Amino acid sequence: MKNTFVRYLLLITSGFIYTASFSPFDFKIGIFISLFIYFYLISDSSRQSSILESYIYGLAIFSSGVSWIFNSIYYYGGEHFLFSIMMTLVFIIYMSIFFIPIGFFINKKSTLSSIHFPLIASSMWVLMEIIRSSLFGGFPWLLVGTSQVGTIFDSLYPFMGVYSVSFMVVIVSTVMVSTISSQIKFRVFKI
Repeated sequence: MKNTFVRYLLLITSGFIYTASFSPFDFKIGIFISLFIYFYLISDSSRQSSILESYIYGLAIFSSGVSWIFNSIYYYGGEHFLFSIMMTLVFIIYMSIFFIPIGFFINKKSTLSSIHFPLIASSMWVLMEIIRSSLFGGFPWLLVGTSQVGTIFDSLYPFMGVYSVSFMVVIVSTVMVSTISSQIKFRVFKI
């Protein structure tokens, strides 16, 4: 069964789970679940669908994770309510664009082996985080590595930085995707 509505619903839900891995919820394992769902879905989509699904995933993440921007513009900046909403929406739309290259390269048409898939996906993810964190002054919030503060990765931050933790978290999630995808030869239920 290839149901587009269910796929989009899963992507939106996993985007919310992604955000829940940060404070104040601190659902640390949620980031792994979210990335697993995301990479599983886009790796089984056409290039065009994968690009759209990546954008939807980004919209879900930033829609649920940047409400403080609206609060800053409206309550502390003293701007009009509609202007604050519009600025926040423009910001969400812009930040979600950074997920599109991942969908362009990771999809059903990609000829990545199960060994190369985790390395390429993790590298692309971290590259997009670095670009997002530095372009136009940057927006280094909601980085995967930041979600793991207070976990076993704490000893790596001083030596390797947040991007190395992002790389490791994404690689763990994508290894699970490639392992499950290669073990499931016959799928009874295909989303």
